[in-house]
Amino acid sequence: MNRRVSAEVQARVGGILEELVESGQESGLQVAAYLDGEPIVDAHAGWADRPGGRRLGSDTLIPGFSTGKGFTATLLHVLAERGLIAG
Repeated sequence: MNRRVSAEVQARVGGILEELVESGQESGLQVAAYLDGEPIVDAHAGWADRPGGRRLGSDTLIPGFSTGKGFTATLLHVLAERGLIAG
């Protein structure tokens, strides 16, 4: 993928994230996308700590909390289907 396309995609995604923060729908969010192992989007917008005045960056850690449950359940089902664990 050429850099021009990546820059266009980066700008579009970044704009969408900014709109979500400005509208109040989100306080801070990140998006990263890779194509063939190469980053094509690394966008972020908003706040990591609004009261403390800390902006969100691409290196800001965001806790996943319950988001891992669906992944874990899917992984276990795939392993059981392949006979790699007892169901």
